[in-house]
Amino acid sequence: MSEADAQIVHLRRMVGYLNDLLLIPMFTVIILETSTRYQQQSSLELFGLTNLGFCASFFVEWLLALYLSDDRKAFLTSGNQILNLVSCIPFGIVFQGARLFRLFRIVRVFRLAIRARRYKGRGRQLLQVLSLVGSTVFAGALAIRIVEPNAESHEHFADALWWAMVTVSTVGYGDITPETNTGRMIASVLIIFGVGVVGYVAGFMTSILDADDDEEDRAALDRLEANVQRIMEHLEIASADEGESHSRPGV
Repeated sequence: MSEADAQIVHLRRMVGYLNDLLLIPMFTVIILETSTRYQQQSSLELFGLTNLGFCASFFVEWLLALYLSDDRKAFLTSGNQILNLVSCIPFGIVFQGARLFRLFRIVRVFRLAIRARRYKGRGRQLLQVLSLVGSTVFAGALAIRIVEPNAESHEHFADALWWAMVTVSTVGYGDITPETNTGRMIASVLIIFGVGVVGYVAGFMTSILDADDDEEDRAALDRLEANVQRIMEHLEIASADEGESHSRPGV
C-alpha cells in the first residue's frame, strides 16, 4: 500500500468516527423537524443546512470507501452501499414541498443498524438487535409524523414512538391509530416489518439460552475428561508398579 493510500485509509477511519458521533445530533434534528414548535421558516432553513452537512459528511465517507474498494462493481451493487448512497441525498431540501418524497428521509435512520453491523467486539449481537429494533421503531414514528403532521392522537414525537413500538411488536393496543389512508399504509408496512423484527429478536434470545446450555455442557464434558484422565493416569501407575514387582528377582 502506498503512502497516499495509507493516508486515505486513515482519513476514511477518521471520517467514519466523526459520522458515528454525528448520529446523535442527526436523530435530534429529525425529532425537532417533526415538532410543531419548530415549523417557522428560520428553523426549517437551519434544519435544512444541518441535514445538508450530515449528508455531505456521510457522502465523503462513501466516496472514500468506494475509492479504497478492491471490487468497485461489487461495492456499487451492494445493498448496504446503495442504501448508504440513498441516505446521503438531502431529500428534505430537494423535495421540501412533496410530503411523500420526504419519506425517503427515513432511510437515514437505518444508518444506525448499518453501522452497528461493522462492530466486531463483545456484545456484537446485542448491539445489532438493539440498533435494528430502535431504527425500525424510530423510522415508523418518523413516517407517521410526516404523513400525519396535524394528527391530535400523536401530536408529539413521543406519542408516535409509542405507536410505532406497539405496532412493531404487533400488540396493537389501539390507543393511537392512523387517521388517514396513507397512515394506514405506513402501519401495514410497519406490521410486516415488525413480524420479521420480532422473529429476529426471538432468534437472538434463543441463541442466548442455547449458548448458556452449551457452556454448561462444555463444563460437564471438561469435568468428565478430567476424571477420565485421572483414572487413566492411576491405571498407568498401577500397571507400572505391577510390572516392576514381577520383574524383581525371587518374586
